Amino acid sequence: MSPLASAPHATVGRWSQGEPEPAARVGDEVVAQDGSLGRVDRVIRFETNHPAYLVVEIRRGLGKRYPIVPCTLVTGIDRIARRVHLSGRRRSLRRLPETMPIIV
Repeated sequence: MSPLASAPHATVGRWSQGEPEPAARVGDEVVAQDGSLGRVDRVIRFETNHPAYLVVEIRRGLGKRYPIVPCTLVTGIDRIARRVHLSGRRRSLRRLPETMPIIV
């Protein structure tokens, strides 16, 4: 069992439909499987008010990127430490597009 899973303030993995869904907050640190990725810049929600995407601010050198990460990649949220854990490596997450997917 990971230390995150045993902490009483952490929510790891998927949550049941009966309990309230934990939400990432603007400014939370975003952590990939291999280290820190950046910070949450924006949370994009569905019409039902459930989070759909996270816009992550990634600083690299003098520039910034804002990839849009689907919330299906969120594996856990540590509300006390203000961390959002993602499934995937930093290199692949950095390459996600900065535009919303088109739904037809």
